[in-house]
Amino acid sequence: MKHHETVKETTMQFLNAYASRDLAGCMQLIAEDKPLMLLGTNLEEVAKTREEVQQVLQRDFAAMSNIEWGTASHISIKAEDQLASVLIELPISYVANEKQEQTVLRYALALIKQNDSWRIAQAMASLPAPAGTYNFTSWE
Repeated sequence: MKHHETVKETTMQFLNAYASRDLAGCMQLIAEDKPLMLLGTNLEEVAKTREEVQQVLQRDFAAMSNIEWGTASHISIKAEDQLASVLIELPISYVANEKQEQTVLRYALALIKQNDSWRIAQAMASLPAPAGTYNFTSWE
């Protein structure tokens, strides 16, 4: 249980830096070691290097302002000595194209211990959709 709270703190520190559009704050929580992979909500958002992660974050910050997180509705943390996983669902509101937006994001994160600190090594973001709003047909 001792790692559980520090993993949660690191996760929330990253999310708060994201909401503040603090690129340096986000990047200090991204692992230096490889492999590294972050999957965003868009098909082209696949980052396998720190430079690519930085580019994804910069695009997000250029497209959004007034980012605010709501209270997490679901969170699950599993943590061992060197590896932790976090699943979290929380509402987000932001301004994009001069329009106020609200949605829910789900994140799956894998964190590794690096220099006695937790760092994000893998992440995936998803936008859950209500049942019946999509179907499983092939993309053509």
